[in-house]
Amino acid sequence: MRISLSKIRESLFHNRILAGNLAGVFVFKGLGMLLSLVSMPLYMDYLDNRLVLGAWFTILSVINWIVSFDLGIGNGLRNNLTIALVQKDTLWARKTISSSYGSLGVVSLLLLAIVWLLSIVVDWNAFFNVDETVVPSADFQNVVTITLSGLVISFFLRLITSVNAAIQYPVINNVVTFLTSLLLTLWLLLANPTSDCVANLRTISRAYFVIVNLPLVVVTVITFCLPKLRGCFPRLKYFNWETSRQVLSVGIIYFVLQILFMLIFVTNEWFVSKFFSPDDVVVYQIYNRLFFVLSNVFMLILMPIVAAITKAYAEGRIEWISKMKRLLYLSTALVSAAQLLLVVFLQQIVNFWLSDKAIEVDYSLALIFAFTTIISMWVYMQSAIVTGLNRLRLQLYCYIFAVIFKVSFILVATRFTDCWYVVMLATGLSLLPYCILQPLFLERILKKMKV
Repeated sequence: MRISLSKIRESLFHNRILAGNLAGVFVFKGLGMLLSLVSMPLYMDYLDNRLVLGAWFTILSVINWIVSFDLGIGNGLRNNLTIALVQKDTLWARKTISSSYGSLGVVSLLLLAIVWLLSIVVDWNAFFNVDETVVPSADFQNVVTITLSGLVISFFLRLITSVNAAIQYPVINNVVTFLTSLLLTLWLLLANPTSDCVANLRTISRAYFVIVNLPLVVVTVITFCLPKLRGCFPRLKYFNWETSRQVLSVGIIYFVLQILFMLIFVTNEWFVSKFFSPDDVVVYQIYNRLFFVLSNVFMLILMPIVAAITKAYAEGRIEWISKMKRLLYLSTALVSAAQLLLVVFLQQIVNFWLSDKAIEVDYSLALIFAFTTIISMWVYMQSAIVTGLNRLRLQLYCYIFAVIFKVSFILVATRFTDCWYVVMLATGLSLLPYCILQPLFLERILKKMKV
């Protein structure tokens, strides 16, 4: 059996790009993990009232809700731009980029108007379950408005991450995340907190407004200067309603999935704060930062793999996708074992990490976090493959079930217990059906593609 030399070269080329992106993820996400751990005690020093600190973490979690929304435009942009570049259709690439930025720009302006309107009519203290004696309503309104406004702007600028994924440079997105974490950590190190914790909360919201957007602006300029995207900077003359509809039609299911993903994964702080106490959010963050370190790294590693699978699918390389699936299964198993190992040494790690602010580890709670993060990683991995193949119907149905189950479980459980860990337990249990069903359907999909 003769092996084509050109096929070997092509395989080495594609794998070299993927390996380079994965190496970049490990480097920058590894540094980002370190900064995440370093920043926690810095936060505890800067906002020394745990109720105020819990409120800040909850605000950031709500911000993640907004960041999750892009109407599916990001995924539609990534898929269309990937195909346009494979086919070397420069005009289609220009129209796709300009139409995506134009559509999301309109949405961002509407969101900004909504944020300012909500700031007038919404009682943020009640929404976040923060007493006015802890943070006065006027101050809390100011903090939420500034922080949300900054995130709406980053919501628009973050579209560059989909462009980088399409051109097979998703590692640049990890540079953005790392720079944001680095700037925030440096600011916490250099800032001089006052004795007024509320004043410190106002200051950190303004700092966050700048820090979260600056790296995105820089990376946007650099990305559109790359040879692959020469002449593709968003321009009004390339905006096209038909192309916008095409991007949205590809992305609409992603939009629905983004809403469901948000309700499953990024509402935990709000549920803990609303049904229990903002003080519990701080404890939640301690466990969450340790257990989701590996999970977040794993999810970011999957970003270049999604783009690579999309490209392989467009080029008909189904066997490569099958091999990648087997490798991802093995990787998920190894990382899951590492999560269980973390439970064994958790108290020692917390003592070293937080020193005099260390908490006593509840190992029942630690096992719940380990269980949920393992389930989450399995979900991320399966989702990466089916997203690359654009086969998302089963995921949609399972996510709908997960949202209904999670909210119902929390509402019922809070009547019988005052332990906030039911929020994490509900998250893990809600995703079990997807973890069982998706591998079976994925195997059938790949077999049909090979025929």
